[in-house]
Amino acid sequence: MKLYTTILFSALGVVSFGQYTFYDLEQNNISATLSNDGLFFHNSETSSAGYEAPAGSGTHMIYSMGFWFGGEDVNGSTKLAAQTYTPEGDLFTGPLTTDGTAEYPSGSEEYTVYPVTKAEIDNHIENYDEIGYTTPENILNWPAHGDVAEGVSFNLAPFVDTDGDGVYDPTHGDYPKIKGDEAVYIILNDKADLHETGGDPIGIEVHYLVYQYNSSDWEDATFINMKVINRGTQTLFNFRAACFADIDVGLADNDFVGFNEENNVMFGYNGNTGGGDDVAAVGIVGLNKDARAFATYAASGGATGAPSTSTDYYNYMGAIWPDGTSFTEGGIGHGGTENTNFLYSGNPNSPEEWSELSAENVPGDRRMMMSFEEESFGPFQILCYDFAIVYNEDGDNLENVQNVIDLAGDAIDFYDADPVPYCMSGTVSIEKETQSELSIMPNPSNGNFKVNFEGQYDLNILSLDGRLVYEQNNNTGSTIIDTDLADGTYLVLLKQNEKVYPSKIVIRH
Repeated sequence: MKLYTTILFSALGVVSFGQYTFYDLEQNNISATLSNDGLFFHNSETSSAGYEAPAGSGTHMIYSMGFWFGGEDVNGSTKLAAQTYTPEGDLFTGPLTTDGTAEYPSGSEEYTVYPVTKAEIDNHIENYDEIGYTTPENILNWPAHGDVAEGVSFNLAPFVDTDGDGVYDPTHGDYPKIKGDEAVYIILNDKADLHETGGDPIGIEVHYLVYQYNSSDWEDATFINMKVINRGTQTLFNFRAACFADIDVGLADNDFVGFNEENNVMFGYNGNTGGGDDVAAVGIVGLNKDARAFATYAASGGATGAPSTSTDYYNYMGAIWPDGTSFTEGGIGHGGTENTNFLYSGNPNSPEEWSELSAENVPGDRRMMMSFEEESFGPFQILCYDFAIVYNEDGDNLENVQNVIDLAGDAIDFYDADPVPYCMSGTVSIEKETQSELSIMPNPSNGNFKVNFEGQYDLNILSLDGRLVYEQNNNTGSTIIDTDLADGTYLVLLKQNEKVYPSKIVIRH
């Protein structure tokens, strides 16, 4: 494992420089390069592939991976953010403001990548209150809270709140909430700068937890939880999210791709049936949502080539080629008579099914994209997507395709067995007031109540999803608070001398 930082030129409409941090997640047989530049499994410092399997072999399965987002506003205009190869092309580091403007506040550019291991957490749970114990930096630096003064959500990365006060404090036993034996947390947004794709920004904040297990069952896999938050005030219709990957199974110019609808997995494999060293196959599985479309396209332009406009990206996510025609069954998926959402949806092990192999395509450098669709995506709504990346090299190229398809089914079963999806983690739960000097009366209240606290303090009230809904600064002693908040439970934060004192208020009219 290693963590390193570099300064890179950001090729956007506005000239700027970004500081990016890279981290190699290596908890099992996979070495996965992660960064805060919007790209996954790609080292933008060296323009090199970053998903090595097995770790240390020098053989890579993925050159670059990114996520696309798009929808139509009430006027039918397309909003889009789609990341492919350029650092901070459409997605940028850090969170947005929560007041509906979805602005990029000062300080967001300082967000980095946040790794932590289960071993560190377990040791912290056991020893945090022991004399001589030093809390690891990975636990201390966990991005549990944003700066409310900058308009950012108070609650960011999920954590286990052992003392129930709603504030992340590892010295009181709190610790990061993760999955796997090692995890990396990354926060991105689509509003910090112009979009390389030319797309009109949406106002989304995207949280990723990328994690691995070191058990033998999942030693060849990496998992991703993606939480998309609409920080703006507009509702987007036919909202689409997609996972894009430029796969390189060993070499870059000898691959085929395909899709298996039953197990919701897009996969890449070596197109040379003669075998050789690069016989592995890799698959990306949608764990919690059924795919809307699967596409592959050439690096060049044209009717079936790389997207060049925001409309092209959005159409690809809806099974439409850049020339405006629908995907069709058979051949290269263009110009046929029967529409389809999924290109090359057959198993290449079955000659009668539609695959790149049965279509007699020439192996080459492949990109692939799997999308998902929601009817709408409204203000402050959260959408969650989970993925697994599985890999196999036990047989020849076609045997490994079948192995990857089977592993995809196993990954879905593994995900479904977890009763609490990670995306549901992190909800603020206040069980007690930790400061006897702080009192709120009456509680419950109709929105008008008195806060009693000694000295001068600032007061913020947040919804349980972390949005600032009321603030009143420079208070002294007993203060009357008069709000028009809707019924519900809210977090009250008093700030005094750089310390935060939390409590709760229940509003009931």
